[in-house]
Amino acid sequence: MMVTERQSGLNSAAASDRIIKTVIHPFHPVHSYFGIMPHMRRALMQVMLLLFLSSLFSCAGPEYRTSTPPAHDDIVTSVAFAPDGRSAISGSWDRTIKRWSVPGGKEVITFKGHADKVTSVAFSPDGSYMLSGNMDKTAVIWDAASGRPLITLRGHSAAVTAVAFSPDGKNIATGSADKTAKLWGAESGTEIRSFAGHTDVVTSVAFSPDGKYLLTGSSDTTILLWDVAGGKELKKFDNHFSVVSAVLFSKDGKRAISGSWDHSIGIWDISSGALLKRLIGHEDWVTSLAMSADGRYLLSAGGKDLTVRLWDLSKGEVVRTFTGHSNYVTSVAISPDGRFALSGSWDNMLKLWDIESGKELW
Repeated sequence: MMVTERQSGLNSAAASDRIIKTVIHPFHPVHSYFGIMPHMRRALMQVMLLLFLSSLFSCAGPEYRTSTPPAHDDIVTSVAFAPDGRSAISGSWDRTIKRWSVPGGKEVITFKGHADKVTSVAFSPDGSYMLSGNMDKTAVIWDAASGRPLITLRGHSAAVTAVAFSPDGKNIATGSADKTAKLWGAESGTEIRSFAGHTDVVTSVAFSPDGKYLLTGSSDTTILLWDVAGGKELKKFDNHFSVVSAVLFSKDGKRAISGSWDHSIGIWDISSGALLKRLIGHEDWVTSLAMSADGRYLLSAGGKDLTVRLWDLSKGEVVRTFTGHSNYVTSVAISPDGRFALSGSWDNMLKLWDIESGKELW
């Protein structure tokens, strides 16, 4: 059971008070301080000092809270949980990726090697590798355990803005400010094909659960559906009024979900291309989306409204709102077991939330 710092301090102070009162109770034979023998006076003062110090150091705060909250030296642009849920990664404009323990919040390793700002991060399905996109026009595959860079993907002519592993881990998708998305072999790092169809920055990419299809979102306000094997554009989803900043598939692959700077979240039918529902709740840009493993809940970041919101997709309603960031919220993720929500922000901070209680853990 977690307790607040105030509760912890008060409980310890009360316990200390009870013990002291027991030692020098008015009806106790040693109540008169001057009637206490010198060595007993010293012992009593030592007990009181120890109790006082104990009350101070017991104010350690809630469980999971770290003494130094997880943070970067610049804007946090992207966050992701490891498949086992025991750690998470964050990418930043400080040119690094950091891996953190969950729920402890301790820095495990720092990935260094990018020449410019890190824009996006992702784990491979088995958790062995980590992928990052960068403003230097490259994406890098890393050994997740050692932090060693393994392969650099070169081919885009502008910043790499989005990255994703296919469900089987064999392929990688990247999106770029050069208005294209690309497919790469994860083992070789070889470019397989390019997807050209957007007229502005490709902001996000997502594989379907079976790996056969790719969704791309763009600053041109549209979402495109692609056939991965052939590279053909299959469908355009066009009903947002501003930048499409995030895309993903529903767990059954029958729906596309998009977040936009028009403050809304769109739910689309893959087969017909129709907009089925528009979720309204954020007061500013929707910058990031994440779905729970069971497909019941959607997590969204609200940019300048400084909130993270949890939606019940069956009802289309917000069931919990997380607040605590002091600047734009840029990225969100849900742990595989559905217990935790993670967010990154322009305030350089990461925050971990207990989904059931809504408490900020770090």
